[in-house]
Amino acid sequence: MGRSEVVATIYHSLGFDLETALPGPAGRPFPLVDFGKHEIAELF
Repeated sequence: MGRSEVVATIYHSLGFDLETALPGPAGRPFPLVDFGKHEIAELF
């Protein structure tokens, strides 16, 4: 378990869709969490 899973868990608990991409600098999409990372299911 790494930092990305912890961040994904926090975002998930706040109700964010982990597949969301935000507009970044220069208009390129910036993923909310790293590709393929999921929340820690054992906590839910």
